[in-house]
Amino acid sequence: MIPPLSNSDKDRSTGNKMSESAAGHKGFFTRLSHRITAFRDFTINAFFILFLLFALVGLIGSCDSPQVPKGSALIINPAGALVEEASAPLAFPDFILQQGPVSETVVEDVIYAINTAAEDKDIKMLILDLEDLTSASSAQAYRIGIALENFRESGKNIVSYADYYEQYQYHIASFSDEIYMHPMGGVQLTGFGGNNLYFKGLLDNLLIDVEVFKVGKFKSAVEPYTEQGMSDESRLANSEIYESLWAYYMGDIVSNRSIELESLRAYANEYDEVIDAADGDTAEAAVTANLIDDLLTREVIRNKISELVGWDEDGISLNAISMNGYLSLKPKDATAAAPTLGVIIAQGPIMDGPGIAGSIGADDMIQRIRSAKNDQSIKGLILRVDSPGGSAFASELIRQELEAFQKTGRPVVASFASVAASGGYWISATSDKIVAEARTITGSIGIFGLIPTAQRALEKIGVNLDGVGTTPYTLDGPFSGLSEETSNVLQKTIEHGYEQFIGLVAKGRDMTTEDVDAVAQGRVWHGEKALSLGLVDELGDLETAADVTAELAGLSEWSLRYLSAPVDPRQEILRQLLQSALPLGDSAAPIESLFSSGRKGFESIKLLNDKRDTYAICLECAGKDF
Repeated sequence: MIPPLSNSDKDRSTGNKMSESAAGHKGFFTRLSHRITAFRDFTINAFFILFLLFALVGLIGSCDSPQVPKGSALIINPAGALVEEASAPLAFPDFILQQGPVSETVVEDVIYAINTAAEDKDIKMLILDLEDLTSASSAQAYRIGIALENFRESGKNIVSYADYYEQYQYHIASFSDEIYMHPMGGVQLTGFGGNNLYFKGLLDNLLIDVEVFKVGKFKSAVEPYTEQGMSDESRLANSEIYESLWAYYMGDIVSNRSIELESLRAYANEYDEVIDAADGDTAEAAVTANLIDDLLTREVIRNKISELVGWDEDGISLNAISMNGYLSLKPKDATAAAPTLGVIIAQGPIMDGPGIAGSIGADDMIQRIRSAKNDQSIKGLILRVDSPGGSAFASELIRQELEAFQKTGRPVVASFASVAASGGYWISATSDKIVAEARTITGSIGIFGLIPTAQRALEKIGVNLDGVGTTPYTLDGPFSGLSEETSNVLQKTIEHGYEQFIGLVAKGRDMTTEDVDAVAQGRVWHGEKALSLGLVDELGDLETAADVTAELAGLSEWSLRYLSAPVDPRQEILRQLLQSALPLGDSAAPIESLFSSGRKGFESIKLLNDKRDTYAICLECAGKDF
């Protein structure tokens, strides 16, 4: 028997009916959002389950421990962009929708694999397969080249093969004993440089004004919004830096391939005439110029290499192992007993807050430095910088945290990779020592502010602003423009920021502010020149920086510990699974190349998130056209 409902029970019953009625009339977008969320969760869980099944099948299918094949070839096959540190895995929806390459290769992993293989009796030779490498700076290519030279000194052979060599791919391949290419391939040395989009004409047509506040006559980051083209100062500075790097590049090719410098210059500068003389055969032109040793099809090169290393047990594949497979069998040793030097990678533009993918978020960087400071087993810190700069405020927050680490009596050494300019130099300015590579792009010690206003555009379409305020600054904004008083405040703030910047450099480098100002002004330098100017202490790579840090810390033995941001294991598993399922292709390469400069110009805007609109960034450096 069902008992009668009390008044309170009736109320609850009525309330439930009302709730059900309300639920039945949820808005369309609310219901759609719930269904999308459910579909997303289902998809993620499905991928996760599939991954676990594949892993289980792999474990059941093989009980033998994999080993490096004896007398085999190690295939160095980096994919995507060379980076100092792999980016944190994106959430599933972001991974699917992201633009650009979905693959990266850590340059230190490539170098470690080559160096380890030099001492490995099971590795007979190296094969460089650079087809999937999508970008590499001059500094990165040279670092790999040095490792290849060391490998050759072990008495083992290096062979490169490609269907077609991009300039940066050929730089690495030039360190090989033999370079082969497909008969329909080619090698064009296009040089270093690049274009910027200049928006002044567009902004004028849209009646949008850009208020600029800067210090440093070479600080050209604002020019795309204020000029119709490159200024004389910017043209001078960029020409000198690109010419210096091009001289390094040409010198490497001349040395590696035993080519006359004038012949190589003629090949690069008069490529149309070279191709005309070869009747349009780009591959034969490269052979004639001694850039390529022979033209071979894929099948022929496989058979040629098989004569040296043989085939696998099935007789189908070469007796070889890929770089990733080799690294999984030869992990880096962690010497727990030795004192530790921490390594923090500062890679990408510097942004306030947590940052975005591919950037240095100040909050994340501060947390990593603070963790190192609180870990007494870490006896010194190496800051590996590969950054064009960004927010001045965020840069100073990071530098202050590094200074707090130094106050514990432990050293901080900055190690410059491909780029350590503007804010990238700021965060390093007061390090105990700065080690740069000869081809590092550094300097750009300057600062600017940029505020667009659209009051003229609004007036054009009949929209007027009017109001009252209690101070001269109350009504300032993007639609009303800036008052003279606000402009004065911002310019003085920028000037103060510049004085602060060169003051930090003077303090860290033991220079006078006048001496720093003379080499600052936003001017960009390469590492070797920066050494002569006193902006760095020593030339060398990460290994050199480790030696310097250990010496400062008074250590004779040490191990390196990379201090990375924490990663969600589920997202990492999904990233690896999806990345293996979505290989890099080149079908969109022509379109990507066509729009790359335009996208670069527009994407630079998203980096400008400083709360005070004050920036120390080298936008030319961010492009990495060198």
